[in-house]
Amino acid sequence: MGSYLNPTQFISYDERVEKLNAWFMILTNNSKSVQEKLQLLGNDPNRIKGLNVGFMTLMFEEMS
Repeated sequence: MGSYLNPTQFISYDERVEKLNAWFMILTNNSKSVQEKLQLLGNDPNRIKGLNVGFMTLMFEEMS
């Protein structure tokens, strides 16, 4: 896991709490396929600049 994350790097996201909550609700929704989740999270209105497919894949791996 160390190769994925850089502990000395801090990224701040300028998003409303409601949008971040909605993003994680989609990510953790077990009734949707991984492909559906990637489609929803990678496009507006759910897209969060800086959170790309690599980050989403890492989150999926951590949840399993």
